[in-house]
Amino acid sequence: MDKYRATRGRSGFTLIELLIVVSLIALLIALLLPALAQARRGAQRTACVSNLRQIGCALQFYARDFNDFAPREGHYFDRPAPSWARKPASSIPWAFAFRPYVDSSTPGDYYSRMQRGGEGDRFEFLSVYKCPSHPRRAHFIQYAVNGIKFDRTGGRDELATATTLDEFRRPSETIYLSEFTDDESASFAANAYGVAYTNWGDRGVASWYDLWSGIHISSPIENYDRGRRLSSNRHGSGSNALFADGHARLIDAEVLVMRDAWNDWTPRF
Repeated sequence: MDKYRATRGRSGFTLIELLIVVSLIALLIALLLPALAQARRGAQRTACVSNLRQIGCALQFYARDFNDFAPREGHYFDRPAPSWARKPASSIPWAFAFRPYVDSSTPGDYYSRMQRGGEGDRFEFLSVYKCPSHPRRAHFIQYAVNGIKFDRTGGRDELATATTLDEFRRPSETIYLSEFTDDESASFAANAYGVAYTNWGDRGVASWYDLWSGIHISSPIENYDRGRRLSSNRHGSGSNALFADGHARLIDAEVLVMRDAWNDWTPRF
């Protein structure tokens, strides 16, 4: 009996019993970790959809206040309208345009001092523009707008300036906003938060978060100009998207890279 007791630790367990307890705990952790990771990814996906729905509300409010126009391709100054456009030129970036509608602290004279660069905080503290699953926190905007205008064949494309909502012939089927690329090379961040911000402030930053060419959605190579700007699998098998009618949901990756998903079906050329 004394020899048996001597094999026990201060806790009263034998070495074998301790090993069994530790093994059981390790097994439980191994079983729980995948479930916890899956729950975390699900929570991030849900938060992202919530962000897009808020932006969808901002889109509707902005259109109400600005003659039904929705921002499309963004730039740091207003570009001349393309030959097919039936409206004045406007290339205001979506993130810059919608800020007063998603940020209650935005000053009342925000638009009147637009050309002076906005708030000057690079959207750093505006959580609604950030997807919790985006890997590069150097980006304070993590969604990109549909600034693509297709020709009548759906093949050739060019940039689209501001568009009235009624020009989206299939608003419930046309993606308006989706997830911005991972920016593995950090080239996007260098451009958006370097020269663009220095010269044009927040509007310069926001001007980078658009897709104005078909290659931006389907290219296998990530590039800030002639390559991919879209992340089609941010949340595993797909990414979240906001549609022109204001609803948001998860879309399969193979659908996101299809041109028809981005086509507003109002060809101009």
